[in-house]
Amino acid sequence: MEHCHGAAYGYTTLGAPLFAPISNLKRFERPDILKQHWSQAFTADRITVAAVGVPHDVLMGLAEQEFAELDGAAGQSNKRVAATYVGGDVRMHASPIVESSYDKKNTHLSLAWNGESWTSRDVGTMAVLAAVLGSDKHIESAPLADRAVQTRLKTRLTAKGLAHHASSFTSIFSDSALFGVYASCKPSEATSLANSILAEASELASSEISAEELHRAKLSVKHAILHSAESRTSALQSIGRQLSYGDTVTNAIARASSIDSISGGDVVRVAKKLLSSPLTVAASGDLSRLARYDQLTAQLK
Repeated sequence: MEHCHGAAYGYTTLGAPLFAPISNLKRFERPDILKQHWSQAFTADRITVAAVGVPHDVLMGLAEQEFAELDGAAGQSNKRVAATYVGGDVRMHASPIVESSYDKKNTHLSLAWNGESWTSRDVGTMAVLAAVLGSDKHIESAPLADRAVQTRLKTRLTAKGLAHHASSFTSIFSDSALFGVYASCKPSEATSLANSILAEASELASSEISAEELHRAKLSVKHAILHSAESRTSALQSIGRQLSYGDTVTNAIARASSIDSISGGDVVRVAKKLLSSPLTVAASGDLSRLARYDQLTAQLK
Protein backbone atom coordinates (compact mmCIF):
# COMPACT_ATOMS: atom_id res chain seq x y z
CA MET A 1 0.00 0.00 0.00
CA GLU A 2 2.93 2.34 0.64
CA HIS A 3 3.99 2.24 -3.01
CA CYS A 4 0.40 2.27 -4.24
CA HIS A 5 -0.08 5.65 -2.56
CA GLY A 6 3.27 6.78 -3.90
CA ALA A 7 2.36 5.97 -7.49
CA ALA A 8 -1.14 7.43 -7.11
CA TYR A 9 0.07 10.81 -5.83
CA GLY A 10 3.47 11.06 -7.48
CA TYR A 11 5.27 10.42 -4.17
CA THR A 12 4.10 13.81 -2.86
CA THR A 13 1.39 14.82 -0.32
CA LEU A 14 -0.56 11.61 0.40
CA GLY A 15 2.06 9.66 -1.56
CA ALA A 16 5.03 10.88 0.49
CA PRO A 17 6.91 7.93 2.04
CA LEU A 18 5.96 6.99 5.58
CA PHE A 19 9.27 5.24 6.13
CA ALA A 20 12.73 6.71 5.77
CA PRO A 21 15.09 5.02 3.29
CA ILE A 22 18.08 3.29 4.81
CA SER A 23 20.35 5.89 3.24
CA ASN A 24 18.76 8.59 5.43
CA LEU A 25 18.95 6.82 8.78
CA LYS A 26 22.33 8.25 9.74
CA ARG A 27 20.86 11.76 9.55
CA PHE A 28 18.59 10.91 12.48
CA GLU A 29 21.61 10.50 14.75
CA ARG A 30 21.64 14.31 14.92
CA PRO A 31 19.20 15.28 17.70
CA ASP A 32 18.49 18.65 16.08
CA ILE A 33 16.86 16.92 13.08
CA LEU A 34 14.24 15.17 15.21
CA LYS A 35 13.77 18.24 17.40
CA GLN A 36 13.13 20.40 14.34
CA HIS A 37 10.55 17.96 13.00
CA TRP A 38 8.84 17.77 16.40
CA SER A 39 8.60 21.55 16.71
CA GLN A 40 7.10 21.89 13.23
CA ALA A 41 4.70 18.93 13.29
CA PHE A 42 3.45 18.70 16.86
CA THR A 43 1.81 22.10 17.33
CA ALA A 44 -1.53 22.91 18.94
CA ASP A 45 -3.22 23.73 15.64
CA ARG A 46 -2.38 20.27 14.28
CA ILE A 47 -3.56 18.12 17.19
CA THR A 48 -7.04 16.67 17.71
CA VAL A 49 -7.98 15.46 21.20
CA ALA A 50 -10.83 12.93 21.37
CA ALA A 51 -12.24 10.82 24.19
CA VAL A 52 -15.02 8.32 24.81
CA GLY A 53 -16.84 8.06 28.15
CA VAL A 54 -15.26 11.21 29.60
CA PRO A 55 -17.22 14.36 30.60
CA HIS A 56 -16.38 17.26 28.29
CA ASP A 57 -15.21 19.56 31.07
CA VAL A 58 -12.87 16.89 32.40
CA LEU A 59 -11.43 16.35 28.91
CA MET A 60 -10.92 20.09 28.46
CA GLY A 61 -9.11 20.32 31.77
CA LEU A 62 -6.79 17.45 30.89
CA ALA A 63 -6.10 18.88 27.43
CA GLU A 64 -5.21 22.27 28.86
CA GLN A 65 -3.03 20.65 31.49
CA GLU A 66 -1.09 18.50 29.07
CA PHE A 67 -0.95 20.67 25.93
CA ALA A 68 -1.10 24.28 27.13
CA GLU A 69 2.59 24.81 26.48
CA LEU A 70 2.42 23.71 22.85
CA ASP A 71 3.12 26.43 20.31
CA GLY A 72 -0.07 27.26 18.44
CA ALA A 73 1.59 29.30 15.72
CA ALA A 74 4.70 27.38 14.71
CA GLY A 75 2.74 25.02 12.52
CA GLN A 76 0.99 27.77 10.58
CA SER A 77 3.82 27.89 8.05
CA ASN A 78 3.22 24.21 7.28
CA LYS A 79 -0.14 24.68 5.61
CA ARG A 80 -1.62 21.57 4.06
CA VAL A 81 -1.09 21.16 0.36
CA ALA A 82 -4.10 19.69 -1.40
CA ALA A 83 -3.48 16.17 -2.62
CA THR A 84 -3.43 15.76 -6.39
CA TYR A 85 -4.14 12.29 -7.75
CA VAL A 86 -2.07 11.53 -10.85
CA GLY A 87 -2.04 7.73 -11.18
CA GLY A 88 0.92 5.80 -12.46
CA ASP A 89 2.92 2.61 -12.28
CA VAL A 90 5.52 1.37 -9.79
CA ARG A 91 7.03 -2.12 -9.72
CA MET A 92 9.34 -3.76 -7.17
CA HIS A 93 10.97 -6.72 -8.88
CA ALA A 94 12.20 -9.68 -6.86
CA SER A 95 15.52 -10.57 -8.43
CA PRO A 96 16.28 -14.30 -8.72
CA ILE A 97 19.94 -13.63 -7.92
CA VAL A 98 19.92 -10.60 -5.61
CA GLU A 99 18.65 -10.97 -2.06
CA SER A 100 15.56 -8.80 -1.42
CA SER A 101 12.50 -8.63 0.80
CA TYR A 102 10.12 -9.17 -2.12
CA ASP A 103 8.34 -12.46 -2.71
CA LYS A 104 10.16 -14.38 -5.45
CA LYS A 105 7.51 -17.05 -5.89
CA ASN A 106 4.38 -14.93 -6.34
CA THR A 107 3.08 -11.73 -7.88
CA HIS A 108 1.45 -9.12 -5.63
CA LEU A 109 -0.67 -6.53 -7.37
CA SER A 110 -2.72 -3.43 -6.49
CA LEU A 111 -4.89 -1.68 -9.07
CA ALA A 112 -6.44 1.58 -7.89
CA TRP A 113 -8.28 4.74 -8.93
CA ASN A 114 -9.03 8.15 -7.49
CA GLY A 115 -11.81 7.66 -4.94
CA GLU A 116 -14.32 9.70 -2.93
CA SER A 117 -12.95 11.79 -0.07
CA TRP A 118 -14.37 11.71 3.46
CA THR A 119 -16.39 14.88 2.77
CA SER A 120 -17.90 13.59 -0.48
CA ARG A 121 -21.58 12.69 -0.52
CA ASP A 122 -20.61 9.53 -2.41
CA VAL A 123 -18.15 8.12 0.13
CA GLY A 124 -20.85 5.70 1.34
CA THR A 125 -21.57 4.57 -2.21
CA MET A 126 -17.87 3.86 -2.68
CA ALA A 127 -17.99 1.64 0.41
CA VAL A 128 -20.94 -0.27 -1.08
CA LEU A 129 -19.00 -0.64 -4.32
CA ALA A 130 -16.08 -2.12 -2.37
CA ALA A 131 -18.45 -4.52 -0.60
CA VAL A 132 -19.91 -5.72 -3.92
CA LEU A 133 -16.43 -6.72 -5.07
CA GLY A 134 -15.52 -8.13 -1.67
CA SER A 135 -13.52 -6.48 1.08
CA ASP A 136 -11.56 -8.15 3.88
CA LYS A 137 -12.66 -5.32 6.17
CA HIS A 138 -16.33 -6.16 5.72
CA ILE A 139 -15.81 -9.92 5.90
CA GLU A 140 -13.85 -9.73 9.17
CA SER A 141 -16.56 -7.65 10.86
CA ALA A 142 -19.48 -9.71 9.54
CA PRO A 143 -21.38 -12.25 11.65
CA LEU A 144 -20.01 -15.78 11.31
CA ALA A 145 -23.11 -16.86 9.36
CA ASP A 146 -22.44 -14.20 6.70
CA ARG A 147 -18.72 -14.75 6.18
CA ALA A 148 -19.28 -17.44 3.58
CA VAL A 149 -21.21 -15.07 1.29
CA GLN A 150 -19.76 -15.25 -2.20
CA THR A 151 -18.60 -11.83 -3.41
CA ARG A 152 -17.53 -11.13 -6.98
CA LEU A 153 -13.80 -11.33 -6.36
CA LYS A 154 -14.22 -14.53 -4.36
CA THR A 155 -16.38 -16.36 -6.88
CA ARG A 156 -14.81 -15.10 -10.10
CA LEU A 157 -11.13 -14.92 -9.17
CA THR A 158 -10.20 -16.75 -5.97
CA ALA A 159 -12.55 -19.74 -6.27
CA LYS A 160 -11.43 -20.37 -9.85
CA GLY A 161 -7.77 -20.51 -8.82
CA LEU A 162 -6.81 -17.33 -10.67
CA ALA A 163 -5.76 -15.62 -7.42
CA HIS A 164 -4.44 -16.78 -4.07
CA HIS A 165 -6.25 -13.86 -2.50
CA ALA A 166 -8.19 -10.83 -3.74
CA SER A 167 -9.86 -8.02 -1.84
CA SER A 168 -11.10 -4.51 -2.59
CA PHE A 169 -9.79 -1.66 -0.44
CA THR A 170 -10.40 2.01 0.21
CA SER A 171 -8.00 4.53 1.70
CA ILE A 172 -9.96 7.67 2.55
CA PHE A 173 -8.66 11.14 3.40
CA SER A 174 -10.10 14.64 3.81
CA ASP A 175 -9.47 15.74 0.21
CA SER A 176 -8.93 12.52 -1.74
CA ALA A 177 -9.13 8.74 -1.56
CA LEU A 178 -7.98 5.55 -3.20
CA PHE A 179 -10.32 2.80 -4.34
CA GLY A 180 -8.84 -0.41 -5.62
CA VAL A 181 -8.20 -4.12 -5.47
CA TYR A 182 -5.23 -5.97 -4.00
CA ALA A 183 -4.52 -9.51 -5.17
CA SER A 184 -1.76 -12.11 -5.23
CA CYS A 185 -1.23 -14.98 -7.64
CA LYS A 186 1.22 -17.28 -9.37
CA PRO A 187 3.48 -15.29 -11.73
CA SER A 188 2.05 -17.13 -14.73
CA GLU A 189 -1.42 -15.76 -13.92
CA ALA A 190 -0.37 -12.13 -13.33
CA THR A 191 -1.66 -10.59 -16.55
CA SER A 192 -4.84 -12.70 -16.58
CA LEU A 193 -5.55 -11.67 -13.00
CA ALA A 194 -4.95 -7.98 -13.69
CA ASN A 195 -7.19 -8.07 -16.77
CA SER A 196 -9.90 -9.89 -14.80
CA ILE A 197 -9.84 -7.25 -12.04
CA LEU A 198 -10.14 -4.51 -14.65
CA ALA A 199 -13.03 -6.38 -16.29
CA GLU A 200 -14.85 -6.66 -12.94
CA ALA A 201 -14.42 -2.94 -12.31
CA SER A 202 -15.60 -2.08 -15.83
CA GLU A 203 -18.68 -4.28 -15.43
CA LEU A 204 -19.70 -2.37 -12.29
CA ALA A 205 -19.42 0.88 -14.25
CA SER A 206 -21.54 -0.37 -17.15
CA SER A 207 -24.37 -2.48 -15.73
CA GLU A 208 -26.53 -2.11 -12.64
CA ILE A 209 -26.14 -4.79 -9.98
CA SER A 210 -29.06 -6.95 -8.88
CA ALA A 211 -31.33 -5.88 -6.03
CA GLU A 212 -30.16 -8.87 -3.98
CA GLU A 213 -26.48 -8.07 -4.45
CA LEU A 214 -27.07 -4.40 -3.61
CA HIS A 215 -29.02 -5.32 -0.47
CA ARG A 216 -26.29 -7.70 0.67
CA ALA A 217 -23.53 -5.12 0.06
CA LYS A 218 -25.42 -2.39 1.93
CA LEU A 219 -25.98 -4.68 4.90
CA SER A 220 -22.27 -5.51 4.90
CA VAL A 221 -21.27 -1.83 5.00
CA LYS A 222 -23.82 -0.98 7.69
CA HIS A 223 -22.68 -3.87 9.85
CA ALA A 224 -19.03 -2.80 9.49
CA ILE A 225 -19.93 0.74 10.59
CA LEU A 226 -21.92 -0.41 13.62
CA HIS A 227 -19.38 -3.08 14.53
CA SER A 228 -16.59 -0.49 14.64
CA ALA A 229 -18.62 1.56 17.15
CA GLU A 230 -18.48 -1.34 19.61
CA SER A 231 -14.73 -0.90 19.97
CA ARG A 232 -13.58 2.07 22.05
CA THR A 233 -10.42 2.32 19.98
CA SER A 234 -12.38 2.40 16.70
CA ALA A 235 -14.82 4.93 18.13
CA LEU A 236 -11.95 7.21 19.15
CA GLN A 237 -10.37 6.90 15.73
CA SER A 238 -13.67 7.78 14.06
CA ILE A 239 -14.20 10.86 16.25
CA GLY A 240 -10.62 12.03 15.72
CA ARG A 241 -10.83 11.51 11.96
CA GLN A 242 -14.11 13.37 11.62
CA LEU A 243 -12.86 16.31 13.69
CA SER A 244 -9.67 16.43 11.63
CA TYR A 245 -11.63 16.45 8.39
CA GLY A 246 -14.40 18.84 9.45
CA ASP A 247 -16.26 20.48 12.31
CA THR A 248 -18.93 17.88 12.98
CA VAL A 249 -19.10 14.32 14.29
CA THR A 250 -21.75 11.92 13.00
CA ASN A 251 -22.50 8.89 15.14
CA ALA A 252 -22.37 5.35 13.80
CA ILE A 253 -26.16 4.91 13.72
CA ALA A 254 -26.62 7.98 11.52
CA ARG A 255 -23.79 6.93 9.19
CA ALA A 256 -25.22 3.42 8.89
CA SER A 257 -28.70 4.79 8.18
CA SER A 258 -27.34 6.96 5.35
CA ILE A 259 -26.42 3.78 3.46
CA ASP A 260 -30.10 2.86 3.04
CA SER A 261 -30.74 5.51 0.38
CA ILE A 262 -28.00 4.27 -1.98
CA SER A 263 -29.40 2.84 -5.21
CA GLY A 264 -28.04 0.58 -7.90
CA GLY A 265 -27.84 3.59 -10.18
CA ASP A 266 -25.67 5.37 -7.60
CA VAL A 267 -23.24 2.46 -7.63
CA VAL A 268 -22.93 2.57 -11.43
CA ARG A 269 -22.54 6.36 -11.43
CA VAL A 270 -19.76 6.32 -8.83
CA ALA A 271 -18.02 3.37 -10.49
CA LYS A 272 -17.95 5.30 -13.78
CA LYS A 273 -16.54 8.34 -12.01
CA LEU A 274 -13.78 6.33 -10.34
CA LEU A 275 -12.76 4.54 -13.52
CA SER A 276 -12.55 7.83 -15.41
CA SER A 277 -9.42 8.68 -13.41
CA PRO A 278 -5.95 7.40 -14.42
CA LEU A 279 -5.16 3.88 -13.31
CA THR A 280 -2.61 3.27 -10.55
CA VAL A 281 -0.60 0.05 -10.65
CA ALA A 282 1.66 -1.07 -7.82
CA ALA A 283 3.23 -4.52 -8.03
CA SER A 284 5.94 -6.52 -6.33
CA GLY A 285 7.46 -9.98 -6.50
CA ASP A 286 8.00 -11.98 -9.67
CA LEU A 287 6.72 -9.54 -12.30
CA SER A 288 8.15 -11.27 -15.35
CA ARG A 289 4.68 -12.14 -16.69
CA LEU A 290 2.82 -8.94 -15.77
CA ALA A 291 1.69 -6.81 -18.72
CA ARG A 292 3.01 -3.30 -19.24
CA TYR A 293 1.09 -0.31 -17.86
CA ASP A 294 -0.08 0.80 -21.31
CA GLN A 295 -1.38 -2.70 -22.04
CA LEU A 296 -3.37 -2.71 -18.79
CA THR A 297 -4.86 0.75 -19.29
CA ALA A 298 -5.91 -0.25 -22.81
CA GLN A 299 -8.32 -2.74 -21.22
CA LEU A 300 -10.33 0.18 -19.81
CA LYS A 301 -10.90 1.92 -23.16
